[in-house]
Amino acid sequence: MNLFIDPKDIISFDMHVAVEDDIVYANSEKKVLLEENKNLKEDQVVAFSFTFKRPSYKDNIEIMKRSGGITSNGETIEFDAASVRYERFVSLLTAWTLVDSNGDLLPATKENIDKLHPTLASVVLERMEEIIG
Repeated sequence: MNLFIDPKDIISFDMHVAVEDDIVYANSEKKVLLEENKNLKEDQVVAFSFTFKRPSYKDNIEIMKRSGGITSNGETIEFDAASVRYERFVSLLTAWTLVDSNGDLLPATKENIDKLHPTLASVVLERMEEIIG
């Protein structure tokens, strides 16, 4: 049992994605994606890989600070979970295999994360949080 995070520790997973009639479908399991969306055909599904740094305690504190996810007016403390999740995505993503319309690999940057379809971003975040906790 290791109670410390190795700074080089990463997690990687594939996300299976299809687009039909401008609707984005995504799931970490191709079989589930196809079973849940009978309108999709296997050849429409493309797999993309995502790699994230495993966060340490300090990383989590820094993410909370940068996100502005906790605010106080002196009487109450508010927690903005969406801002924290976004900052977690931006801070921990180290690589992906997403490509542009020409098939060129896109860098895994904040600017490109900001352009992601909300459905894909949500599903990727859910999977990351399942693994990282």
